[in-house]
Amino acid sequence: MENKEKTAAKILQNPKIELIEPLARVPLTTYKTDVTEKICQFLSIISGKLTIIVNDSTRPTPTANILRLISTPLREWESKGNNILFIIATGTHRAAKEQERKAILGDFSDCRIKSHNSNDESAHSFIGKTPLGTPVYIDKDVLSSDAIIVIGSVEPHYFAGFTGGRKAFLPGTAGFSTIEQNHKMAILPDADLMKLDGNPVHEDMDNALDLLPQIPIFSIQAVGDQSLFADDIRNSFEEAVTFARKYFTVEYPEQADLVIARVNPPMDINLYQTHKAMEHAKMVLSNGGRMIVISRCPEGIGQDRFYKTLVENSSSNMDKIAQNSYHLGDHKPLKIRALLERFSISLVSNLPDEVLLKIGISSYDSLEQAMLNISSNSRAIILDNASIFVPVVKN
Repeated sequence: MENKEKTAAKILQNPKIELIEPLARVPLTTYKTDVTEKICQFLSIISGKLTIIVNDSTRPTPTANILRLISTPLREWESKGNNILFIIATGTHRAAKEQERKAILGDFSDCRIKSHNSNDESAHSFIGKTPLGTPVYIDKDVLSSDAIIVIGSVEPHYFAGFTGGRKAFLPGTAGFSTIEQNHKMAILPDADLMKLDGNPVHEDMDNALDLLPQIPIFSIQAVGDQSLFADDIRNSFEEAVTFARKYFTVEYPEQADLVIARVNPPMDINLYQTHKAMEHAKMVLSNGGRMIVISRCPEGIGQDRFYKTLVENSSSNMDKIAQNSYHLGDHKPLKIRALLERFSISLVSNLPDEVLLKIGISSYDSLEQAMLNISSNSRAIILDNASIFVPVVKN
């Protein structure tokens, strides 16, 4: 896929388009706690079975780099007769492939590794209900640990507020029914982008932490490629969120008629994940405007029910489905239908034209094709890495 500069050059060559540039950003200083010193302190007070929970390949977490940073103390601790198990926190995603495991874990891909399977009921134990009524089932290998290290990353999330931290447990290593009940709250108004206070999805995830047995947990949370926050599971997340709000927000002076949103790997894996970029693009797009999303989607659409629900139901029908007979993922087609009611959406991808046309999304093979019928005097914004960075209109 072409880079941002080539995309911008093509747009600037189009006489119908005026580009709206982002406002100047205040440079942020890279933040790193002394991760090595803190991990040594943590390892000095634990022994036995250490479970390290890491993200799967749908998240841009620099897991291999973080593991390289703490490799020496981990290997020394392991050499004393202790055991390390890596659990890839897939939530309801598919298991990690062998090549993905190597990319995620780097030098530690020779260790014991397990991809979490939320559908295997026998692999989970019930640990209680949250105040919002979610029955919490957690992977037995997590619960049988003598200690846990969580390696995650904090990015804006369109209904959980932010990724990272508590998501290692719910949804990362939770049972399917737990995840489904939690994600049902994604249809509520307060389940919103970069919102934590009063967000029922986030609060339910956080409350699930209180149900875990008294196992020592050390957490390393990344923001971008360079900044790391290490502490207990809540403090590291809260510190990372404070930094992430500034790091991932890009201000613009006004809304645009046209937003061109590029989705970078790994978030471009399918249409299901690409939707997150659409939620970000709408933040700076005028009602009735056009959104062109560039995303390869090498693994197709995503969940079968997600696509089937989109094809077969109007927004009003999906609203009833989501409220009365919710299945995991129903919030996605509901939100995409809401976007299609406000905006014209085009996708530049590898997906077949007819697949997208059935759900009301225009399909193109290239950006040049997508821009052929752009209206004169269009004011455009280019969003790079649109699944991660959030554009906002100043004030």
